[in-house]
This record gives sequence, structure tokens and C-alpha cells, in this order.
Amino acid sequence: MVKTHPFLESHTLLSEEQKDTLIERLQEWYKQELSFLKNKYFYVTAKDKVFLSTVSPEEFPQARVNNVGIYFGTFHDSKRFRLSIEGALLIKPKQNLILVEEKAAKSFLSGENLFEEEGQRFEVTSTCPFQVVVWNNTPIGLVSIKGKELLSYLSKGRKLDFNKVF
Repeated sequence: MVKTHPFLESHTLLSEEQKDTLIERLQEWYKQELSFLKNKYFYVTAKDKVFLSTVSPEEFPQARVNNVGIYFGTFHDSKRFRLSIEGALLIKPKQNLILVEEKAAKSFLSGENLFEEEGQRFEVTSTCPFQVVVWNNTPIGLVSIKGKELLSYLSKGRKLDFNKVF
């Protein structure tokens, strides 16, 4: 009987076919060449969070491991994948962007949804479920568009209280 590492009991590895499908979708949605992701390992948690790593399952140390790599994004269902901020920084999207000024960026980083007039859409397509919010050429989060409202997916731990911070 082969003993598996406890980490692999709570995380599954995306198959090559699943990984290729995800990479193809991201390339289509964000118009960026992502072949560099093909030699990475994609680990998925029970809550459908995806971690990107260069560590193969065979290389795990015998020590306890909670997560490996960077948080890359989350599967909302089989067709909708939302990048994390780190994932957006890594792939550097060229389309499906919402460009914002400082005032809208502060509102967004405080956890508020944005409205259409607060951001300039840059090559937004109807096939992409999530758009990347960009301020000063840096991705700061992702939104989905519902009517004229841009729904924020900024996690509670990333929200800033500008009255306390600045």
C-alpha cells in the first residue's frame, strides 16, 4: 500500500486535460500567451481554490504542509474561473479590463461595488465571466458585470479602511 502525503488528501491535482482547458480559456479571455503555465502543477482544494506550484506531488516533504504555491484563482463552476489578484498579476491580462482612477480604486479597495461610469472598459468581451480591475497599470481585483454594476470579489482580508490606513 502506497502512503500518500496528507496534503494530497485535501487537495487534488488538475489533470493535464483540465489544466490545458483552463489555460486555453484564460488565453482566450485575457489575450495573453500562457504556455509558461504548462510546466506548473495546479492543486485544487475542497473549496475549489486553485494553487499554482512548481512542486510535484512526489517532492512533498514529510512535514505537515497546508498549501503549496500561490493562490491562483477559484472555480465557480466548470465554465467560470476567477483569477486571484496574484493570478492576475502573474498572467498580465491584455483584455477584459476595467481601468479605474484613484477615487474608484479606493472605493473598490474598501469593498464597495463599482458602477459602470466609474471605470473605463477595455476590450470587454461577453464570454469572459470576470473582468480585472486595473489602477496605475496594476491589477487590484476582479469584478463581474451585472447591468450597470460591477460586483466586487475582493475578499474581506484584502479590504482596506482608508480612515485607519491613511
